[in-house]
Amino acid sequence: MKHHFTSGIIILLVLLLSGCEERELVIPKNPCPDVQNIIDNYREGDILIKSGCEVLISKNLTLRNGKMEIEEGAVLYFKDAGLYINEDAELIVRGSETGIVLFTSQFLDPLSGDWKGMVITGSAEINGAIVEYAEDGISLNGYLKMDNSEIRGNLFYGLRMNSLNATFDINRSKFYDNFSGDMFLFSDALTLLSPGLEIESQIVVDGSDGIINSGDWQAYNYLFISDLEINGASINVKSGAKFYVDTGPNLPSYEIKVKDGGALFIKGASFEAWDINYCWGGIVFEETANPSSILNSKIYDGGNGLYEANISVFSDLTIENSEIGYSCRDGIYVGEGGYLSMSDSSVIDNYRYGVFVDCEGIFENAENYFSGNLEGDIALPTVCP
Repeated sequence: MKHHFTSGIIILLVLLLSGCEERELVIPKNPCPDVQNIIDNYREGDILIKSGCEVLISKNLTLRNGKMEIEEGAVLYFKDAGLYINEDAELIVRGSETGIVLFTSQFLDPLSGDWKGMVITGSAEINGAIVEYAEDGISLNGYLKMDNSEIRGNLFYGLRMNSLNATFDINRSKFYDNFSGDMFLFSDALTLLSPGLEIESQIVVDGSDGIINSGDWQAYNYLFISDLEINGASINVKSGAKFYVDTGPNLPSYEIKVKDGGALFIKGASFEAWDINYCWGGIVFEETANPSSILNSKIYDGGNGLYEANISVFSDLTIENSEIGYSCRDGIYVGEGGYLSMSDSSVIDNYRYGVFVDCEGIFENAENYFSGNLEGDIALPTVCP
């Protein structure tokens, strides 16, 4: 795949820059010989890595027919190896705020891609962990529940879905500095953003599996701090969800981009800026998006993206019983190829127009309320090619 080719170039450059010198390895300060012996000679069954233990893993460790429990403060150092959790196995990580469990490189000068990462085909419950310097941090084929953890500095993705049957529930965790992106998901991913989850680079939702049958974004408060692309996927936003987009001085204007056969269905939710003194980019329904809808919802504080609107429409969009307001530019922009059907909705207090309809855009206006739009409620093109 393309990213493997890219990684090869990166690793080659690193070797050239380092003069091909052999890199120094970590020597554990708190080795646990009994646990190390079990890992070195493991075939199947249970493994317990006790609190504070540091262990070395220099060949692939495949957990079979058993459970691996890791207590707080333990460190697992990997060198050219990975941790594989089979279908008949379970991983339980019991880290804490003061005793993080660390999955990391064995090199003193670690680099992204130093180890193969964690591959979960069975199940895993991870609390209070850091996964860093792997190829993919976590490759998911089975079930993952993760809380209070960080996935960072990995060569490809922080979390990669490898199976249509993979499901996850990730809360109060951070993803950042992952080279290809923080998450790579299929279109039926069950939980995309959860309470307290921070995403600091691109999320890619891949619909190439041909399934237009998404799960839900759960009805919690979310903060996302990246662009979000919905490629060929169908995403339903649950009623009651509140999305806050990170905004502030010197921050880019994050957008939600729906394209390539993707669709976004918002019902009973709100999208707002984290800092209302700064606008976010807004939601863009590109020309390749499938028909989408916004029902009984509020879309506020956008307008600082490419098309300068809370909502930019280049495909089919239905809006009903919703509020579109407080944009720092236009409330809604309807561009070429866009078809907006809006009814029983309010378009209020936008800095320029309520709805700006450009050439070859179509706006069906049915019993909507307009107020406080500084340059006018509806702008229609006067000269078109």
